[in-house]
Amino acid sequence: MQLREALRGQDYAAIRKIAHRLKGAGGGYGLHGITDRAGAIGGAARERDDRAIAEGIDQLAAYLEQISIRYV
Repeated sequence: MQLREALRGQDYAAIRKIAHRLKGAGGGYGLHGITDRAGAIGGAARERDDRAIAEGIDQLAAYLEQISIRYV
């Protein structure tokens, strides 16, 4: 996952950029769980809070594993 790689490199600008894209994509598709988690990751990146970023990434990954998209 790109977010984890960026975190390992402490590339907070990249984390904010990825989180911003995810937040917008989640909102565009009505997936507020993505939007909320991505917003939290972006906020943590602004604060350079590695622990909060890692927790946010874990929460986002868990959320993504739980959802199922159906095309109708």
